[in-house]
Amino acid sequence: MQQMLAAFCIFRSSLVLQKLYIKAISVENKSAASADGFWEGSGEDFSCTFGHLQVVEVTGFTGIASEVKLIGFVLANAPVLERLQIKFKENVGNTVDIFRELIRFRRISPKAEIVVPA
Repeated sequence: MQQMLAAFCIFRSSLVLQKLYIKAISVENKSAASADGFWEGSGEDFSCTFGHLQVVEVTGFTGIASEVKLIGFVLANAPVLERLQIKFKENVGNTVDIFRELIRFRRISPKAEIVVPA
């Protein structure tokens, strides 16, 4: 949860951020559950617009709820986003289902494409 708060502090302070590289590191399920709770009921205002963000690359993606919600947040708040590339961690079995969920997210940028390399 502290990592998520730190990330949002950086997001709010990086008003001209054009490229964002995220390396997802999954640890225990317990920490994933607390990160999921970050999005609900934390009492924080996470409004943030990525007004210049054009490219996002995520590596090590496993599809846990907190990762998926972060992707949804970026898509909903990056009006000039052109490309969101997601590289799944090896041995993630349900990549098709996760991809289907990701492409359903609302995108504020009409140009935004989600790319998952083979």
